[in-house]
Amino acid sequence: MVKRKLNNKLLASAEAKVTSDPKYGKELTLIDSFFNKHPQNVDLNIVAAKVALINITNSTHLSRYKSKLSLYDVSNIIIGINNIDKRLEQGDIGLVEEIAKMTKNQYNINLFSFASKYCCYHNIHVYKKDDYSIFDTIVKDHLKDYNTSTLWVSTYKVNKWRESFRYKEYNEYIGTLLDNHNITLPNRRRAFDYYLWYNNKGKNTNNP
Repeated sequence: MVKRKLNNKLLASAEAKVTSDPKYGKELTLIDSFFNKHPQNVDLNIVAAKVALINITNSTHLSRYKSKLSLYDVSNIIIGINNIDKRLEQGDIGLVEEIAKMTKNQYNINLFSFASKYCCYHNIHVYKKDDYSIFDTIVKDHLKDYNTSTLWVSTYKVNKWRESFRYKEYNEYIGTLLDNHNITLPNRRRAFDYYLWYNNKGKNTNNP
């Protein structure tokens, strides 16, 4: 195991590179603009557009499950959640587990990663908060690179968080990791995601 460095300077540098990238920076601007124009989750067509936007820009590969779980199905689940907009504003991390469990129970598809992104993008772009950490294959495979003698995790354990819908435990781990490395940047969860993605992009395929 090779322990990698993690500090404010590295995260800030990665975030700047991602947001200024001609391709990915423009996609982030598009997400920010669309989510701010359509912040609520009450109209099926608007929600479907947001689901599709996240799917395309984040390669969540929802289309591979289309025979079981359609864009309509995912969008309908989201608009059916009570007080979802208020809960997103408040940073209710239980939403990720709720969405993932509903898709698993109803369609046998665990959309844990997608749910973390859907909640994160609303929380940070619409409400300017940083309550949700994104989960994807890059995180699963590379979170262990930042193990310390007092904070340790394996790829197996990270994947078990996804399989068993334990988003709260996963999100708390990220918070503790950032604390232990003295990460004090604004929106530090999002900055850490940028850092992981930028340094490992092309090596993995994201989970839904």
